[in-house]
Amino acid sequence: MDRIKLRLANYKIIAHMYHGPRSKTVKCMECKWQMDREVPGITLDTTHYICHGAFNHIRQEFNSSYHAPGNSVDKSISPSAILSKHNLLTNTKSMLELILCMPFCGMHHQAITTESRTHSITLRSFKKKHVTWVLQNERNFTSFLTKYCPNLLTQITFDEVITLLSDINLRHHFDKKSNRYKVIKL
Repeated sequence: MDRIKLRLANYKIIAHMYHGPRSKTVKCMECKWQMDREVPGITLDTTHYICHGAFNHIRQEFNSSYHAPGNSVDKSISPSAILSKHNLLTNTKSMLELILCMPFCGMHHQAITTESRTHSITLRSFKKKHVTWVLQNERNFTSFLTKYCPNLLTQITFDEVITLLSDINLRHHFDKKSNRYKVIKL
């Protein structure tokens, strides 16, 4: 599957993940602005599929360097790279990483980055309206993963994800022996 088709397929999955099964687009969790759009070509008779926004890793660890933004604790590569390079239906690591993110337009993502210059940010830092559909309750979490990535359900529970996102001092790693993610305290 080429990168554009993969990204389009992944966008349908994350629209469901972030906004529920009826959603067809990805929107900012604050202003509800549609982040993914078809844009006509300027110099060619073509259409581009473009995302104007950012996938904010929920946990941002305060960086004591002078006015430096917080560090994205759960980031392996950029979420946009995940969307265009990894098939979310088969890559449990990438699916989990996107579950640990929230979509925001550029302006609101910058506001969060600015706030991370003064304190650490966890799931508890956000208002309820910002919590993505998949993280709102265990029923949503289970329903979503059963449909798109059932192997991840055997590797980490809803409670483990919420616990992880709520504490800046926790980390997760995949334990090959048990075939599960372990949540550990630093």
